[in-house]
Amino acid sequence: KILDSFDSKNVEWIRQHNSNDELRIKIQECHLSLGQLANHPRLSRTTPFKAFEGIAMKLPYLTARNKGILELLTENVTCLACNPADPEDLARKILWVKNHPEESKTISEGGYQLFRNRLNATALAKTVQTELDEMNERAYKEPRITYLTSIEYPSRTVASPIQITKTAEQFSKLLGNKFCLVVSSATGLEGTNYTETKAEIYKKLHLTTFFYLFWLIRYLRGKDGPHHIFYSRDQRLTALLLFLRTIAKYQYRVVFEYHILYSFYLDRFISRNSDLLVAI
Repeated sequence: KILDSFDSKNVEWIRQHNSNDELRIKIQECHLSLGQLANHPRLSRTTPFKAFEGIAMKLPYLTARNKGILELLTENVTCLACNPADPEDLARKILWVKNHPEESKTISEGGYQLFRNRLNATALAKTVQTELDEMNERAYKEPRITYLTSIEYPSRTVASPIQITKTAEQFSKLLGNKFCLVVSSATGLEGTNYTETKAEIYKKLHLTTFFYLFWLIRYLRGKDGPHHIFYSRDQRLTALLLFLRTIAKYQYRVVFEYHILYSFYLDRFISRNSDLLVAI
C-alpha cells in the first residue's frame, strides 16, 4: 500500500524477484551505494552485507559514521560518510557525489582494491587459515577444519550460499582432505568448483538441533583434539558445539563467523567461549 501511494515520478519500483545476474546488472546502473544511515547502538557492532556488495561492484559507498563500519572502511578513502540520522547531511553528500565524479571514482576504486586485497573469499580463507595455524602451533597434528552450515542449507541460512561455497572452495584448496563441509544437501553447490575438490559433502543431513547433538558425538570419534577446528556462522550450531565441549570435555576448537552480534544471552555465550571470532 505504501508503494502504491508513492507518487514520485523519478523512482522505479522493481517488484519481481531478480536473479543474482540480473541484480548485478541493476547495481552496475547505479552511481552510488547507500549503507546504514540510522543512529542506532547496533550499528557500532555490525557491518552490513551491502557494504561488501557495494565496494565489490566498484560503487562509491555512502554510510553513516558508525563505529562498526568505520573499523573496516576509511572515510574519503574507501567510503563516504554522513552524520547518522541526518537527512540534510545525507542530501549534501549525495549532491557532492553528483558534482564530483572524479573524486567519487577515486574513492570507489579505493573500496574496490580493499575488497580485492582483503575481503574476497581467497583472502578471507588465507587470513582465517593464518589465525588457525597460530592456534595450532602447539598441536602435534595437522589441523582439520569442519565447516558446519545451517541445518536446512541453503534455504534458511542467514548467509549467502555463494559466500559459503566460495569460502569452502578456498578452505578445500588449502587443506584438501583435511577439510569437510557439512550441508543438509548439495543444493546451491551447482555451478561451483567445490564438488571437484577432495572435501566431503554430507547430503541430506536433515536433523533437528537435538539430533544434531548425537550426530556430532558420533562424528567426533577419532577426530577430537586441539587440531580439530569447527567453523560455523550458525548461532545454534556454534552454541551446541560450545555446550558439548563444556560438558563432555572435548578438546576441539570453535571458530564463529558472525555478521551481527546482538546483546542476547546466546551471542554473549558464543563470543565469550569461542576460540576465535571472524567478522565478515
